[in-house]
Amino acid sequence: MEAQYNFQMKPKSDKNDWEKVEIFSQFYCERTTAIRYAKSLSRKFKSEIRLTEGKEPFKTSGTYIYENNNYTTNIMANWCNNKVTFTGNREVLDKVSNVFQEMIEKETKGNIGQLPDFVKSKNGYFCEIYRSETDECSFHYETRWSPNIEALWIVANHYDVGFVLDYEESGCMVFGKTICETQILQDYFLNQCDFQDFIYNVDTDCYEFEGENYDYKEEIMRILLDRKINNNKQKIA
Repeated sequence: MEAQYNFQMKPKSDKNDWEKVEIFSQFYCERTTAIRYAKSLSRKFKSEIRLTEGKEPFKTSGTYIYENNNYTTNIMANWCNNKVTFTGNREVLDKVSNVFQEMIEKETKGNIGQLPDFVKSKNGYFCEIYRSETDECSFHYETRWSPNIEALWIVANHYDVGFVLDYEESGCMVFGKTICETQILQDYFLNQCDFQDFIYNVDTDCYEFEGENYDYKEEIMRILLDRKINNNKQKIA
């Protein structure tokens, strides 16, 4: 069952109380997803993560996660969160699932950043991959900076399947959905002017959009993106 989860982050050397550490990110998901995300944050930023559930993170007990490994990178990237769901007949989807399972198993051995063997590009690595608990042939993963649409396009053509990709890295104003059906690729995304359609009110601690208040800007971003998709469908019809 999905619930609101909140993530705080600080280096192990930081002795400040958690009540003084601001919320790094928060979203709705299953607890398993939240724990995986917390572990991912810990490894990438070499920090301890405090995970709490509910809308009052400073008034509830937390789960503390610290993952220490040797994964390093020369440049600290902003990480884009992705969820892809493949569509097609069961036999072919099983093959796609096997490919992703192989990448997951390689990651468990410490080899972070995967691509299927038939993808020759050196960009668009799948990182921190895990299978969705609710959708068939659906996977969550992270990419550096932006979604790896090209790599997914190669996978789709290799197995003759479709896919729906939802991606988000709101810190760099990256938010969109890519739909691949019958070898036709359509990418819908918000641009910079879309992010100017709502404002954050410090006094109310809410985001204001079209006369309504929202606790999270992601709610508004989904509305704006859905409008773009529906407007495009109406033009085609």
